[in-house]
Amino acid sequence: GWQLVINVNPADNHNFGAIAEWADRVAVGSEDAALSADYINVSSWGTDFQFIAIVRHQLGICEAVKIWEYNETLNRSLLEHFLESEGEMHVVSNNASGHMEFVPENLTGR
Repeated sequence: GWQLVINVNPADNHNFGAIAEWADRVAVGSEDAALSADYINVSSWGTDFQFIAIVRHQLGICEAVKIWEYNETLNRSLLEHFLESEGEMHVVSNNASGHMEFVPENLTGR
């Protein structure tokens, strides 16, 4: 299965920039609003991962998704990876184009 770890909503008036709660190991938002506001699931943030998906959605409806398989040493959480890379997320994959992709040709802002 999959777990929602982070949602970033640039229009919800919450500052999720460089001074946000990224490394604080605290929950942000609520499950009820996880797809409509900034959100961190603190327990999933600390869970080992093998795949990462970037999903573009509007009002909770998926418009596009791209999934990469993480091929560095496993047994690290997304939080550990994020802290070790000083806040930058570099996906290391054998397949630069991704593991799976759904991006419609007519997607606005593609």
